[in-house]
Amino acid sequence: MKNLIIKAAAAAILIFAWAEMTASAQDNELVKKALEDKSLTIEVNSIHPSGHATIISSDGYKLRIEDGKVNARLPYFGRSDVALISGVDETGIAFEDCAIDIKEDYSRSKKGKYSWKFSALSGSENIDVTITFWDNGGAEISCTCARRSPISYSGELISYTSPDGQ
Repeated sequence: MKNLIIKAAAAAILIFAWAEMTASAQDNELVKKALEDKSLTIEVNSIHPSGHATIISSDGYKLRIEDGKVNARLPYFGRSDVALISGVDETGIAFEDCAIDIKEDYSRSKKGKYSWKFSALSGSENIDVTITFWDNGGAEISCTCARRSPISYSGELISYTSPDGQ
């Protein structure tokens, strides 16, 4: 009976290890593609407003970088130093085909951690963005600008198929 329990435990450990290795291999492929092509898609699963509680999100917010452009519609929660003009939707962070120049920051990086920095225009304000992602597929987006308090988003790299199927 004792041998049966030991064998069952060993089998369970092997199954979990295999599942983790398979997930890691898939994550590594997404990271490799991101580094080679300078393109990635991050699906947000939590929002971290400065000075407020974390907000868990399953609303499908995404940030996509492809062909030197960024696209995203991300919610914003926090303090704004400038009153919004009536009728203008500047409550979130929206990038629509904004051209960017990605600066890779490996000087402070640890093995398996990658950091990209760029600035992009959202409405009428310039936002400095830092994207950090890891070999395990985890990612963080940090946004700072002059008119609002900072905000960050956590999520994961996902594969992306464009509307034309590529």
